[in-house]
Amino acid sequence: MAEQWLASGCAANVAGFSLHAGVMSNAQDRCKLERQCRYITRSGVSEKWLAITTYGKVRNQLKTPYRDGTTGDRRSHIIFEPLDFIAHLAALVPKPRVNLTRFQSVFAPNSRHRLTITPALRNKAKKALPKGQKKTRGQKHQSMT
Repeated sequence: MAEQWLASGCAANVAGFSLHAGVMSNAQDRCKLERQCRYITRSGVSEKWLAITTYGKVRNQLKTPYRDGTTGDRRSHIIFEPLDFIAHLAALVPKPRVNLTRFQSVFAPNSRHRLTITPALRNKAKKALPKGQKKTRGQKHQSMT
């Protein structure tokens, strides 16, 4: 498995996935929190780089030059047939019921310390229900919050 740690030590690229844990903000720093939320919820495709050609094809202008330095000419665009473009967009949509947030360290689902740090279960022991009894709607709602 190829593993690459970036210079800061707070970021890694492992097996095609990247994790960056070097960004922090205080709960009181609302501007920084808003900027982080806008960053993580941004779209995968920017509309300002898209256009329809005179022949009815979709043109995607590249934001940055290729590695060989190509920029500013007709090679800095990707031209798609409309159906191919939709297929590329569909590939960006996650599968249904897949968790998009991955928790690491003490926040991981199997961490033995998770009970002590998560708000819903902090300082509470898990109470097992008697055999055959099910949770009420209120209990289920409480466990989801």
